[in-house]
Amino acid sequence: MTTAYPTRSQSRKSQSTVPAYGPIEAALGYVVFYVFVTRATPTLVEVVPNSIGGITPSLVRLGLALALWLVLAANVIEQVRRQIVAFREGYADDFFQASVSTGSWMLGYLALLLVGSLLAVWTFDRAVDTGISLIRMVVTLDVGSFVLPDFVVMVAFFIAFGAASRAVDRLVIGGIRELLTTDEFR
Repeated sequence: MTTAYPTRSQSRKSQSTVPAYGPIEAALGYVVFYVFVTRATPTLVEVVPNSIGGITPSLVRLGLALALWLVLAANVIEQVRRQIVAFREGYADDFFQASVSTGSWMLGYLALLLVGSLLAVWTFDRAVDTGISLIRMVVTLDVGSFVLPDFVVMVAFFIAFGAASRAVDRLVIGGIRELLTTDEFR
């Protein structure tokens, strides 16, 4: 006979995977996307209408605004879906990590956060400028303006930013999970 109420072990299982990993990482990723689109808008408004006939600067701005809203909506929907699945199913969503982080995982994520953040802050402006110049290069088909060292810095930024945002997400969500699994909070 099954009951509609979860057993203590089922309840503990779902609590150890709630909240799901990802919301902080997704929010930080959206912020970087927003800053990049904001900084790239003047270049796109200048280059796209000149390269593609029939497109006005206001249409380019509208397209960029729609892209920002679409990416935000997709992020929010995905994060809500992940939280609902984690609550209902009690799944562990990270293959290499237990649902409640251990001290060694947390220490590793802290080191990753510090190194990744330092590298991301150090390379941010150059990475954005390189991304904007790559947009100009692709739209105008000016392959001669490609600068390999700047491209490497941009790739280093995205790797460092991705590592740091994942680390902060794992630290915060792991801490929340740890608090939720202690007996004082149940």
